[in-house]
Parts: sequence; structure tokens; C-alpha cells
Amino acid sequence: MRSLNRQQEGTITLSSYDFPEKLSDKPRNESTARQVARCLNTLLKSNPNLAQRYAKAKQTIRAFRKPAFYEIETKCNLKCEGCYYFEGGDTWKIDPNRENADWRLFFEQEAQRGVSMAYFVGAEPALSQDRLCTPSMGMN
Repeated sequence: MRSLNRQQEGTITLSSYDFPEKLSDKPRNESTARQVARCLNTLLKSNPNLAQRYAKAKQTIRAFRKPAFYEIETKCNLKCEGCYYFEGGDTWKIDPNRENADWRLFFEQEAQRGVSMAYFVGAEPALSQDRLCTPSMGMN
């Protein structure tokens, strides 16, 4: 028996579903993973809308698989409470004269390395708008 309840637009909750086999209560192992995969496949085959949403969720998750953190600015015009960036004086020195072409090449190499999500950290990355736009030219 299976039933899907539509609570609000775009949201589906599964109230009950009888799978062909009961999942074991044992610690997760290869056979348990296979059981879960079989149950999931059964559920997705019987609910095309759910299958589309599941595929979209997997695609989103994959985007976060290989993150990288980039410090592109060492200046800051803010004084955020609790910020420790400038404590100790151990900050990276970034060449302010570095050309956008150099940044573009760097981010193209990062894309080839398989980076899927870029995080910009440091002082205040938004002070360097041109550097923030450069990765979009080399990374997807």
C-alpha cells in the first residue's frame, strides 16, 4: 500500500509504503545498502514525479562534492564583531596588480581539477568585483 499526500504546492510526503522486503536492523553493510537501493528504485519507478525531484536533488548535491576556498582580497571596509581575520597579522599577501587573465587561467585550472563549488573567503571579497566575476568565465 502506498499513498502520497500533497500538503502544499510542490511538496509531497510519503505517508506509507510497503516495500517488497523489510530493511534489516543490522548495522549498515553492503547488503543493507543494496536493500535500500532496491527499495528506493521501487519507489521511484512507481512515482515519476518523485523520480524527477530525486534526480534534481542528486544533481544539486553533486554540485557541492568538491569545494575549494579562495582568498581573493585582504582588505576590508567592515568591522564585524567576532571577526578574527586580522588578528595575529598572518594574512596572505595578494598582488593587487595581478591581471584578470591570470585569475581566469587559475580558475580554469581549478575547473580542470574538478572543483565544483567555489567559496570566496578572506577579508571582504566583494571589494574585488572583477575577481569575483572571473571564476564564472572558467568554472561551471
